[in-house]
Amino acid sequence: MGRITEFDKIMFPVELRSVYSEYVNSKGENTRISVKNSKAVVNTESGYVLGVVNKDYRLITNQQAYDLGKKCCV
Repeated sequence: MGRITEFDKIMFPVELRSVYSEYVNSKGENTRISVKNSKAVVNTESGYVLGVVNKDYRLITNQQAYDLGKKCCV
């Protein structure tokens, strides 16, 4: 993915989603388990995972981050 230089393109919605791991158990069956201490930060428009964070991570929107940045630059 190239660098995004248009402001409106960075204001996509994000949310935290559960993270799962799959493995083959001792019976040879595929098994899916929840990774309880992690969450994925997901762009809800594209479904792209932006990163994996601790379950206690506080998610803020891109608009909130932008607004906080403006306050810091005053």
